[in-house]
Amino acid sequence: MIKRLILLTLLLTLFSECYVFPQAKVQIKLDFYEAESWILFEDFKEALPLYARLLQYYPNNSNYKYRLGQCYLNKPGEKEKAIGYLEDAVKNINPRYKEGKYKETGAPYDALYYLANAYRINNQLDKAIETYQLFKQNLDSKIYNPVVVEEQIQSCLHAKELMNIPLYVKEQNLGSNINEDNSEFNPVISDDERIMVFSKSEAFYDAILYSTRSNGEWSGPINLNEALKVDQDLYPTSISKDGKTLFLYSSTGYDGIIYSSTYENGAWSPLVKLNDNINTKYWESHATISHDNKKLYFTSNRKTKSSLGGLDIYVSVRDSSGDWGPPVNLGPVINTPYHEETPFLSSDDKTLFFSSRGHYNMGGYDIFYSTLLENGQWSVPLNAGYPLNSTDDDVFFTPINEGYEGYIAKYTPYGFGEQDIYRMEIFSDDHPRKFTIRGIVTIADLLHNMDDRIKISALNNKKPDQIVVVYSNPQTGEYELQLPQGNYDLTYEGPGGVKVQRNLDLSLTHPSDSFLLPGTILPKSDFVADLSVESENVISVTKGDTIIIPVKAEPGSMLVVEHWLGDSLLYTESIPITDSAFYYKMVPQPGDNKVIFKVTDRFSNTTTAEVLITRKPDDTVQQVIRPEYNRVISEKQIAALTEMQKNRASDELKKIISEAEIQKYQFGRVDDQISYIKEEALKKGISPEEVDRLALEVAFRDNILSQAAVDYLAKNTDGELKKILSEIDIYELNLKTWNDLQEYIAEKTGGNISPEALDKIAASILAEPDLSISYGKEKFLALSEDPEFGKVLTQAVAATEEKGIKEGGAWLQSVYNESIKQGLSDREFAKILAAISSMPGTDAEQFRKDLAVHAEEPFLSWLNSLDLKKEGIKTPEDLILFILKNKDKIGPEELIFKALANLIAAKDIPVETVKSGIAIEKEGKWWILWLLLGAGLIFWFIWYRRRKKDKKQPAE
Repeated sequence: MIKRLILLTLLLTLFSECYVFPQAKVQIKLDFYEAESWILFEDFKEALPLYARLLQYYPNNSNYKYRLGQCYLNKPGEKEKAIGYLEDAVKNINPRYKEGKYKETGAPYDALYYLANAYRINNQLDKAIETYQLFKQNLDSKIYNPVVVEEQIQSCLHAKELMNIPLYVKEQNLGSNINEDNSEFNPVISDDERIMVFSKSEAFYDAILYSTRSNGEWSGPINLNEALKVDQDLYPTSISKDGKTLFLYSSTGYDGIIYSSTYENGAWSPLVKLNDNINTKYWESHATISHDNKKLYFTSNRKTKSSLGGLDIYVSVRDSSGDWGPPVNLGPVINTPYHEETPFLSSDDKTLFFSSRGHYNMGGYDIFYSTLLENGQWSVPLNAGYPLNSTDDDVFFTPINEGYEGYIAKYTPYGFGEQDIYRMEIFSDDHPRKFTIRGIVTIADLLHNMDDRIKISALNNKKPDQIVVVYSNPQTGEYELQLPQGNYDLTYEGPGGVKVQRNLDLSLTHPSDSFLLPGTILPKSDFVADLSVESENVISVTKGDTIIIPVKAEPGSMLVVEHWLGDSLLYTESIPITDSAFYYKMVPQPGDNKVIFKVTDRFSNTTTAEVLITRKPDDTVQQVIRPEYNRVISEKQIAALTEMQKNRASDELKKIISEAEIQKYQFGRVDDQISYIKEEALKKGISPEEVDRLALEVAFRDNILSQAAVDYLAKNTDGELKKILSEIDIYELNLKTWNDLQEYIAEKTGGNISPEALDKIAASILAEPDLSISYGKEKFLALSEDPEFGKVLTQAVAATEEKGIKEGGAWLQSVYNESIKQGLSDREFAKILAAISSMPGTDAEQFRKDLAVHAEEPFLSWLNSLDLKKEGIKTPEDLILFILKNKDKIGPEELIFKALANLIAAKDIPVETVKSGIAIEKEGKWWILWLLLGAGLIFWFIWYRRRKKDKKQPAE
């Protein structure tokens, strides 16, 4: 039974093939001739799918590969595909090649020339030169012009030169209101940049669209085809400066005609053909009107005594009737034997921009500019430079103002579709790029800024007459400068500080428009704190009257007054000095009083003086308590605090605390006791910062909060947390414990920094200077056994460790660079970073909030302004990938990686969670394969059972 079924199926198949194959062969032949006709009319878009289908039938046909290469060379965004087809085609060149013959299977000698073009367009310039030279060796000069080939070789050499001296071009995509999937091209703009007309490739025709700009946004475009009463083959070429006269070019009937339309009473008029001085039986492809409305520059390939070959640029002047007079060829300075296209004028009509296949060219059409000289002649055109020009065709640059800005249509990998319209700004010495310079400047050991400002002067070394001067913020030390590109000497000058200079090079091609300079510290020039106590050094009184002690000190200083009774410190006062003359008032206690005045000026210079006051004991003795405290801290509490400090202190600091006579003194608050320890530590050469670190340790481990702990925490954090901590006064806020601080921070950050997160940050600070390195290393190496990432990550970490990097952000940046060098993609690295810095299920918004806690300016502002929805960012991986892709535009890269490194340390995602997160994502990729394998096993099992069953049945 089964044998009969198989035989019947085979016969039916043979019968259908005998019937269908001739039909298919006819269709293949029809496809070939249709594709060739599209090539004839240079409609490569229509020809491409036909040749692709033909190549499926005949995969070894070199003629089809040659034609496909031609088509891809004319397809924006896919021109690199031409190389493979043409490389295959040139392996089978037929010296007797017959164009348009269906049976032709070889490639023509032209294929070498097109391959050289493909190499050139894709910037493989050495290969392009080699292939042009190979083509040139055996070309038939009766068919091919060797001069043209030599000029192509020269264009490659020009390209190399221009690429070595690139311009800095800032481009801005006009956005989704203007640009979509299809091509948008030929933008023409009014002088005020409020009106734009452009072309757009629709499904069955090229539309003419009109848009207006308001508040920086272009409106959704309006289709003008109906108003102009045309349906195809019409394209804008220019618009008058007021946006009310539009010039257009029509290719209907395969001849070029120039038309105009005017905007009146809110509508565009039907087309008016320009007179016979402009339009001829030849090809006119472009026209632009001067800003004074008196001249029309246009292109034509008319044959006259003055024509130089191809399309030339002509100018026509309005005659007495207001119509266009006889044209004049711009001559051999502008025009070449090749095509000149798309002329435009700067706003003063003194600079002509145009595209040309001649002149000093780097391939295809290039954009050139020429200046109108005083004698009325145009200067020798200059290439507008790379990257405005490329090794492909660059046409239709519409200049704005003087021509340093303009609009152009181009394909980019990051655009909306095919060609998009961009606004360009081109920077050079004539149109310098502007940079924003930010920094912080202080004077060494300066404690109080008061109203002093530091002067910052920027001197342009090439233009010494150009000096920019700003002053720092007296409270923060921050400053900001706006400087054009160039090399500068920055000079910092401030009262009491030594003048400091530094060099700043603002190169044209720097990736960011802003610079965040390292902090600048001016060495102090003031080494003495002024203090004069203008009273007797020894005073004797018999009763508790108020004593007035005149004191003179430098304004801006801080005066600390200690009142001792015998060997006991009664209280300490800190008094900011605002006037040079100051009167200190006190009531002496019965017994031997000693008042110690210690002034610290703005530069940390200190001077001490003391006054001894003896008062005969009264019958009643009262302990004097500092007015702002309701009570002093009990001896028992001070003893307990001191014991905690000794338990947490280093051996050296522990010894100092033990030897200090803390029990002899009374303190109004915890920080008074800490200040006393600092003074004792300083006498032994130990930095007060170590005491502050001890204060944080006691706060975090023993739940005793101090202002010193909060200040130390602020000093060693960044971003939003640093700002909040810097503004905290624990005594005003009545924060007494670490738990109080946790609750306060959680409330101020809306829960973004939880108590657990604050604990991790404190632990990180106390563990080592930058614990984020060890956290990062642990997480990356946890993935060392991963078959996809493990080897690369292990090598990247090892290479980074060899560099001896000590800062977490720099360490993470090195791991990233080494991973990319080893072949990991940005997306893969973003996936890994997301796994080690966020818990599964975290969305992009929450991740942004977490990252913002650790971000510094300018990264913080960029991060907060990012529109996640608009950019399609939904997950932490999406956000990290977007950051990595745009890191050159955000600001200093080290700030980005520093924030990420600190987030990794703060989150401390468990290793098992990291591994499972990566594994789950991979499982998601493989489920379809497992499903297919499972289905295959089921079908195999059914087939096997049926086969066994058939074997058991007796034969018929």
